[in-house]
Amino acid sequence: MTREDVMRSVNRGRLLFFAVLAVILLLELFFSNLGSLGRLETVAAELGLTPEAERNRLLTLIVLGGIGAVGSLLCVATSLGNRSLAKVGLPLTVLGFVAYGLYQII
Repeated sequence: MTREDVMRSVNRGRLLFFAVLAVILLLELFFSNLGSLGRLETVAAELGLTPEAERNRLLTLIVLGGIGAVGSLLCVATSLGNRSLAKVGLPLTVLGFVAYGLYQII
């Protein structure tokens, strides 16, 4: 196995990993967060929040999830050959996921 074959295999793994991350975040964004905006009063009552607080929480999660999804898509573009996006995609993905997770915990 040549070095070129190894790099091609690593690149395919990277592409698959970041594509899965992007899909997970986009599905969460569309089906959970945006879907909950349509039934705000019910969701707020279930969580013991006011509708305004729940709207703010969901909008924050939408923004943080969007940051992670955009970062993941930039990493996918990097894996497909656009190396100029490499310095932006990974930090955005990490920032989006960490901030999203911390916001959910806190």
